[in-house]
Amino acid sequence: MVCARRYEAIFCAYLMIVLILCAPLQFYNVYDLLTVVYSKNCRRNIAITVEFQSYPSMKWQPAQFELCVVQQLIDTQFQQYVDRVKKTDCQAELRRLLASGPPIYVSDKVALPLAEEETDTHVCKLWFAVDGQERTAKLTGAVEGEEREKLWTELKEFIIVEGKEEGDEDDEKKK
Repeated sequence: MVCARRYEAIFCAYLMIVLILCAPLQFYNVYDLLTVVYSKNCRRNIAITVEFQSYPSMKWQPAQFELCVVQQLIDTQFQQYVDRVKKTDCQAELRRLLASGPPIYVSDKVALPLAEEETDTHVCKLWFAVDGQERTAKLTGAVEGEEREKLWTELKEFIIVEGKEEGDEDDEKKK
């Protein structure tokens, strides 16, 4: 409890400094001010709390990564997936990547573990403490519905069926 109060006091002092330094900039609303606080905190690597909600249990949990890292995952995870599918030279990795299809929502087994492992399927919402707003967990560039199916079909064309070597199957058990 003492540690939490100390962190809160440090953050409040930091916020006061930001307010004093930013006063000449004449912010028109709180959102503009929070944007500055957000960007300064990310540059200085001060941890900002993120919570996430998993579907269908709808339980909220704290993320193990701070705001900047979660935002980086949202911004890059979809494109990294597409790039890995297109550039990999390992057919086993390609089959693993294509098994569940292109990602729609942010995911990380360490930072965003699902509340109910057996039933939850994905992270559906995020909450950033810096502004108190809930946000979608949908990845930047991610597609849904028919667009997703079309992309998935296009990416499946990278699988090479002929010339499959012994031991390429992921499900084979070693003797």
